[in-house]
Amino acid sequence: MQLDIGKTKLANDIANMIQPILDTNGCEVVQVDFQGAKNLKLLVVIGKKDYSSISLDECADISRQISAVLDVEDPIAGEYVLEVSSPGIDRLLIRVRDFYYYMGHLVSIKTKQPIEGRKKYKGVLKKVEDNCVFIMSIENDEELAIPFLEIERARLVLTDDLLNSEKASH
Repeated sequence: MQLDIGKTKLANDIANMIQPILDTNGCEVVQVDFQGAKNLKLLVVIGKKDYSSISLDECADISRQISAVLDVEDPIAGEYVLEVSSPGIDRLLIRVRDFYYYMGHLVSIKTKQPIEGRKKYKGVLKKVEDNCVFIMSIENDEELAIPFLEIERARLVLTDDLLNSEKASH
């Protein structure tokens, strides 16, 4: 399956290039992004497929493996710094299963196009069905359906409930 998680074709190509490394480590790509213009940084965010926590040592080991593949494949022209990190507790929600896993938690969603006149939403994740994410808006206490394909960016919002949940300790 081809990953489509980056903002650019190159980011998606890199995600697909490194996913086999992550598969062998029980991990997956959460995000691939480029930062900076003069001092280019390739940011690779990785997480465990089972949503358990990833250690600093695991990140360092996987970083070395990714670096070796990128050195051979050489997909990026010029110099760059590779940074591999975990998604953190306020992680991005990328795949449909991410939304299922974090049901009941507060999320922040930005859409590609305005829905009901807005592009930014914050609410409790209620369900995923019919290719939509349903949230209970914290602004007006109404349920809102956001088509999955219209989501530009979604992330968990750091709350006491999230910190105290067993999912945060994974």
